Amino acid sequence: MRVKKLSAAVVAALVTAGIGAAAPSASAAATDPTGRYQVVTPSRIVDTRTGLGLPAGPVRANTTAAFQVTGRGGVPATGVQSVVVNITVVNPAATGWLVAYASDSPQPRTSTVNYPGGWTGATSATVPVGADGKIKVSVGGSGVQVAVDVMGWYASLTSTVAPGSLYQAAVPERWFDSRTDGGGKFVPGDYLDIPIEFDETGGARLTAMQFNLTATGGTGRGWFTAWNGTNNPPSTSALNFSVGETSPNLVTVPVRRVGSSTSQPGWGEYYATVENTSNASAHLIVDGVASFYTDSSNKGATHVVVPPVRVGDSRSGVGMPKGKLGAGRTVNVALPGSLLTPRTDSFEGTITMANPSTNSFLSLFAVGEPRPVASAVNAQTGRNRSNGFATYPGCVDTACTTAGYSIYNSTGTVDAILDVTGRFDLTAEAIAAQGAPAAKATQKSGQRAQVRRAQLAGAPTRG
Repeated sequence: MRVKKLSAAVVAALVTAGIGAAAPSASAAATDPTGRYQVVTPSRIVDTRTGLGLPAGPVRANTTAAFQVTGRGGVPATGVQSVVVNITVVNPAATGWLVAYASDSPQPRTSTVNYPGGWTGATSATVPVGADGKIKVSVGGSGVQVAVDVMGWYASLTSTVAPGSLYQAAVPERWFDSRTDGGGKFVPGDYLDIPIEFDETGGARLTAMQFNLTATGGTGRGWFTAWNGTNNPPSTSALNFSVGETSPNLVTVPVRRVGSSTSQPGWGEYYATVENTSNASAHLIVDGVASFYTDSSNKGATHVVVPPVRVGDSRSGVGMPKGKLGAGRTVNVALPGSLLTPRTDSFEGTITMANPSTNSFLSLFAVGEPRPVASAVNAQTGRNRSNGFATYPGCVDTACTTAGYSIYNSTGTVDAILDVTGRFDLTAEAIAAQGAPAAKATQKSGQRAQVRRAQLAGAPTRG
């Protein structure tokens, strides 16, 4: 087994700038648990290949299946608002799509996973839980085998578990790329310990990181597993890959604290681990997206359930110009005002590439900000692909009366689709600390605390 670590040549400075932590407020003593994230060890709760959680056999086309989430995989029986899941589709006969939603809600006109025939891959999603503790998956197009892994959950008002973590959005940034670090592809058993430093002023603690993981150059069908690196890797997959494809997935990964930072007083040192637990090899790319943390000052953002809505579709002209995006083109997607509140910080959902004319990728970022190096979704010629997203919007117009996102297409032509399935709102303490901005849509929950890749000396360790 070889271990890969980030070197000084790979790491850089801050992901986000921070504000100082305040003394614990009176409200912190009786913190509302609603929308706070709870970390679990990744656990598989559904696999239709074996009959786990659902009857054995593919979920048939144009049918719906419901399965129990609460009371399983580390999720409590009560007090659950929504769950973060990784949904894997396995070798469908033809093109299709799948949507996941609360068991007591109507099927939304959005999609969670879009898949081509013969593909095995995953998309992560945050899905509200029905009153019976279940969620549903509906399948359109080709029937498909489905596996579901629980990655974490958000609490409801009735939760009796200790208050969980706040959310911090960041500018997507490339943290690691095995194509350029000199070590080559991750062979079976290779793993990457991702070093992270976190500002622990006021007793804050990092609990999880959100990464966009991408695999490319696969030598066969394989997968990566992501967890906090404690004990053996769980029997789940965070990212699937195959020959001739570039495969992304947005994942939420628990972290482990190893001590205080040796380079920055008042900061803590943490790690998250990604391992190739399959029998094939592939390059691994890691983009930092967001973080979850506990903080007695209560500055940050919490998760809010919103009815899933399609906010952008270049095929129909909904929310964006009608027509395919050409090579190097950037278009803006305006968000409906009904989604925004004075505390709105960021959104989550699904971004989809449809009918790409060639291999390409889309980048998603706040209107008015520079395009990041990080990609949001990758697709191959003629194959529809989707990925989860979570980031903050920017101002569409000069007066900032409308919030929205920019979508950039790398090469060829492609249709872009953007679905919003959830929202993060700033706490009252975060608003008070930042002051009331002219445009709430441009505020970033990442302003509470600083998170950065830890600075390591020397070259990457390659076993």
